[in-house]
Parts: sequence; structure tokens; C-alpha cells
Amino acid sequence: MSAWSKIYNSGRLNIDLEPTTYCNARCPQCARNDETKNLKTRPWLPMSSISLEEFTEWFPRDVIANIKNVHMSGTYGDAGMCKDLYKIAQYIMYFGVGTTLSVNTNGGMRDEEFWWDLGVLCGKRLKMIFDIDGIDQEMHGLYRRGVSLDKVLSNMDAISQTSARISTFTVLFKHNQDYLEQIKDMCKEHGATHCDHVESDRFKDKPYFEFLDEKGKTQLLEQTTKEEVMAGSFDRVGRRVRDHRHEEMKTEYKSIKCVYAANKSIKISARGLVTPCCYLGTPLENGPWQDEYYNTKTGKRMLQVSNAANKKDPIHYLMQEYIDNTDSFTLSNRGFIDIIDDPWWDKLEETWNDLDTAPAACTTTCGEMGCKSKTLIGTDA
Repeated sequence: MSAWSKIYNSGRLNIDLEPTTYCNARCPQCARNDETKNLKTRPWLPMSSISLEEFTEWFPRDVIANIKNVHMSGTYGDAGMCKDLYKIAQYIMYFGVGTTLSVNTNGGMRDEEFWWDLGVLCGKRLKMIFDIDGIDQEMHGLYRRGVSLDKVLSNMDAISQTSARISTFTVLFKHNQDYLEQIKDMCKEHGATHCDHVESDRFKDKPYFEFLDEKGKTQLLEQTTKEEVMAGSFDRVGRRVRDHRHEEMKTEYKSIKCVYAANKSIKISARGLVTPCCYLGTPLENGPWQDEYYNTKTGKRMLQVSNAANKKDPIHYLMQEYIDNTDSFTLSNRGFIDIIDDPWWDKLEETWNDLDTAPAACTTTCGEMGCKSKTLIGTDA
């Protein structure tokens, strides 16, 4: 029995679910948008949305009843765009024995009635996280392009009238860093009881990000310059991978502490692909998708990845094994319990005992500067 199966059997497993690849926004640094082509959706990204029928097939009543929390977020889409979001939430509330639901959204879609109904349905078992990046439309819309701040705040007002828990999340840049407290005050006026923030980590090469907007005009996003905002960013696991200031750290890791393992969480994509986390999941998803949509590769897929020494090597053998057997990790082909009990998961954990054997994403994302730790994912993690 794999460690993931043991966590599931103990009733402590969390699911990080991307319910759709559709989105109403055109955020310049989002992986779905091409910053060189007027923020259009990248052509290799398949548009998909999980239906109620698919969700109930993937997670039968006895399975969902043993899940601790379903978190709906998005690497490529926004949970609020999932057509069957309410119906899936209803299924979770009815058959998940104590299962909680958390939803991260830009909140600029649907109407007040929908969000109020969702809050009434789920009550205290629902945590909503709305993305708010400014005190007015100009500030908010520089990054959350295509999203009406007024609409977001109205939707927050509606769901805050229920017993659902409301939080907000702010991505900080130079243009909004001086307004953080005002942003938080505004969010609290519209029902938020908790406000979180983080600086953008998507400045991989330089302290500014250049993009062509919807009209073909060149615009810039600039990295935050406030020391109090940047403080701790070097230690915040998972956010240093795409930050040009952190490159030297990537050769200094002594051990690996898996973020998803610590959270007892597992990632599931909109097409039902079960992956260890979003950091490994993105290349594992992209490989098959790009092959299918571009059809440019023949034979084995040999994607290139950077290792801890920033050298280009063929894809890690375990990642290659996963890609070659993608169908056996996809919920439409195999049951969830069987997938998480596959020997592949234990082989992945074993690689963490030696940095030389670990996948590059594990090292650069979850590498630490401390003593080696043999087992990081067990049921007592």
C-alpha cells in the first residue's frame, strides 16, 4: 500500500482539483496566456470542464466520503467558470461526510444569486478565496485583465451574507505594493475575514515582465521593490523557482521536503490526470497535450528539464515512465484508489532520499538547506 493510500485511508487526504481550463481573465503572467500574442490562450491548451457525471464517476460516494477537503483552484482555468460547479459542490456536501470545500476564484463571473446560493448550500464547510489586486479598476485590471472589480465585490457581498468563510488573495507588484493595507480594508468592508498576499514570483529573468496587451500595445509589470514584501520570499517554498534573484540557491539544497506531502494533498487536472503536485503536474500535463495538439514529436517523449545544477538533461526516468503510462493515471481509465496505490508513488518518494536521484522540480521547488530526512510523506508527516 502506497503512502498516499495510507493517508487516504486515514481520512486525511486533500484533493487539489482544477475543475476547468476555461477562464474569463487574461492575466499576463498566467501559464494559459501568451504574453507575446495579445494575451491569447495558448493553442496547445485543451478547453475542458469537469461535469457532474465525470466527478461522480471519478469520486463515487464511498470515496468522496473519505476525502478531507476538495480545493478548487486553477493552473490554467478559474473554478468559477466550471459549468457544474454548484452541482459538484452539492454532491460533495451531500455525500462527503464532513468533507469541506475551498474555492479560489477571481470572482468576476456569474451573478450575486449564484454565489449566495453556493454559500447557503455549503455554509461553514465552504471557504471562498477571491483574488483582489487593487483599490480601483485601473489598479486591479492591470493584472486581472477582463475582470470587473465592482462585480467581484458585489459577488463577495452576496456570499458574505451566508455562513461561508470569505478570504482574499492579493498578488503584489510595484504598481499596487503601496496600497496593500487599503486593499485589505476594502476587502474587509465587503465581507472578507482574512486577507492574504504574496509577491508575484514570475520574474524569472529580470525585475520586469513585458507583454503585448489586447490591442497590441507593449506594457510592463514590475516586480515589487518593498523589502518588507520581499522578506521571507527566499524561504517560501514553491515561489523561488521562477524568480531571477533565487538562482544561486538552487545548487545549495541539502534535503527535500515535499510541500504537497506536508499538506497531505494530491493534484487532479481538468481532464482527470492525477499528479503529485502542480509543480510536477504542469510538465506531466503539457507533454501529452502538446504532442496531441502539435504532433511534432515521434517515438518517446523526451522533454528537457533543468536539474539542480541548472544543466539540461533528458527528463527524469520516473517522469518519463509516468508520461509513457499517462492513461493509467487518468481517472476516466482507472479508479482513484487504484491510481494512488500505484507503485510509482513509492518510487517517487524514494528518490527524495538522495538529491542526485530526485526529479528537478522536486529539488528546485521543495529543496531545503537542512539535514537530510528519509521519509517525508508518511501518514505522520
